[in-house]
This record gives sequence, C-alpha cells and structure tokens, in this order.
Amino acid sequence: FFQDTATTDIYTQAFVGSVRCVQETDTVSSVENKQFGPVVWNAEVADNEFGFLLVTPIEVFGQEVEPEVYNLLHVHLPTSRSSATVDVVSIPDEDDVQKHLVFKKDISGAELNYKILVQKNRVKTILYNSKGKVRELKFSQQRFSVGDYVDVSNLRLPQMHCGRIESIPIQTLASVNKQKFDQYQRSGPLYDPVSCCKTRFFEELMGYIDIEIIPDLPERPSELIKMSVPVCECFKGKHAEDEANMILSRWSQAKINKILQKLEEHKKLEDIFNEKGKELTLKDKKDTLSKFQNLEAELTALPEVDNIESSIIDRIKIALQKSGVIQLSLIHISEPTRPLYISYAVFCLKKK
Repeated sequence: FFQDTATTDIYTQAFVGSVRCVQETDTVSSVENKQFGPVVWNAEVADNEFGFLLVTPIEVFGQEVEPEVYNLLHVHLPTSRSSATVDVVSIPDEDDVQKHLVFKKDISGAELNYKILVQKNRVKTILYNSKGKVRELKFSQQRFSVGDYVDVSNLRLPQMHCGRIESIPIQTLASVNKQKFDQYQRSGPLYDPVSCCKTRFFEELMGYIDIEIIPDLPERPSELIKMSVPVCECFKGKHAEDEANMILSRWSQAKINKILQKLEEHKKLEDIFNEKGKELTLKDKKDTLSKFQNLEAELTALPEVDNIESSIIDRIKIALQKSGVIQLSLIHISEPTRPLYISYAVFCLKKK
C-alpha cells in the first residue's frame, strides 16, 4: 500500500524488499527482493468501500437437506461495514457463472452486495458487487448433516468436548426446483442458544444448530445434554466420532457393571430358590420375581448385551422357573357373580 511515495519499502520476517507502484493508475509495476532481486508477484486491490481484502476467504456453512435442496446456515464476512445484503441463488448444473452477474436491487433501489451461487447442492462461487464491478471471492465451505459427530471444545464447557447433531433449523433454502420450497418452513433452534458467533455474519443467517452433548463423566454415566450452538463453533472429523463412541462405550460398560453388581447382590436369593424355593411365602416369591424381571429387561435393552455371557440371563430364567411362581398376565375381571357373597371371575393369560 502506498500513500504519497511511488516506492514503498517492506520489512517482514518473510520479505525484505520494495514495491513500485504507478500512482496514476493505482497499480503495482514491480516487486523486488533486496537480496535476490525481482520476484514474481500478484496484486489484489483492496476495496475501500467495504474495508477488506478480496483475498480474505469467506467461510460458508450449509446443509444438504435433500438431493435438490441446499440449506445455507451461516456465512462469515471479513467486512467492517455495519450492514451487507446477499442474494442466494441455485443455478442449473449446466449454467456458467457468467450468466448470473446481474444483481437484484433491494427495496431502496440499491443493488445487493453479495450473490451466493449454489450448484449441485454446493456453493459454486460468491460474487461481490462494488460500484457496478462484479468479482468472484475466495471462500471455504463446510457441510453438516443430522447425526454428524462434532467437536465442541471451542465452547469451553467443562467435561463437554463432543456431541451429535440432533437437528438443523431451516435458514435460507436454495433449489432449482421451486416447488421444493413449499415443503419447508424457516425455523429456529429448539433449545436456548449457548455461546454466539464471534465473527461478522449476515444477520438473517444466525447459524444455530441443535446438538446432543455427550459429557465425559467416566465414573458417573450421564444423560445427553441438549443445547443449541453456533455451527461455526462445531468441527466435524473422525476424532469427534471416535471420542463420542469411546464415551458412550464407557457409559454402557458402567451400566452393565452396575447391573452385574445387582445380580451379585441377588445371588443369595437365587440360592434360596434352588434349595427351598417352594417353601417361600407368596409375597417373597413375587418380590424377587419382579426384581429379576427388571434386571433381565435392563440387560436385554443394552446394545452391549451380546458381550455379556448369555449364562447371566439364562441364570435369571432358571431362577424364575425354580421359584414355583407361575407368570400370568391379567386380561379380565368380571362383575360379581353372586349377590350375597361378593365373588369375581378372574381371567389370566399364562406366559410360556
């Protein structure tokens, strides 16, 4: 950058040299390294109106709702201007960018500043309109889907480093099939937002997504914690999925260990059934039967039950059989059958 002189000396760790400029045309004529001489260079003009370099990449966050529908969630803007306007357009697969250089106007008659072109459910390019001159901007994009595992370490929440995307609100849709728009409505986050985007962004694209945080509490298995967070604070990657699976595995193992501990506590009851089960009172039989049934249900519901010896569940079933208690399912109780001494007819279904 130069102000009043035609040559500006630059001294940095990476470069020591001079840039020669032509003031009349605001162009760079040569770049020279003082040690090695002339160097190959490329110049980009800084936009004075918006105050950012065109070489600064714009960050885009989106979602493929379905094969023909793209959901634009969030866009980071390297600009200091108080407001910026954007148009999101989905273009046919065969269209070229040059067909879409014309910008719409807002209600005041001013042309929009940005146009995001979506093609094949991805951002094709971002166009920037400044004083009638349209240029393509550099950008990077990330796409998220429901069910993705994400790293949320940036939120700096204690013992909460990863989560799973539960839902993604509809923000701005792009589709070449306009009928698809009728199937979706703009929506917001399901839960109270945690944190916020710390970068400039389009105000209509808040970028919150709903996630299930998986707390890392190895000694005390916990439930998933649901919250809404900025999509730009989430990072996809195999490491996030691996960490989530590791935590969930510890949760399940802790639950299994707890159930196995309960089984050991009831082992004495099993021994009683084996030795003199038929001598127990009906109440004792019913209470123990209920406990064993609950344990069997908890074990069967766990995805890791295949890793447990099948003899554990078999042991419960054998104990139930030796208890002498017949498992019945109540299906009907009739009205009193005798007017003088109240009596009921009870109908049950015997479980095999």
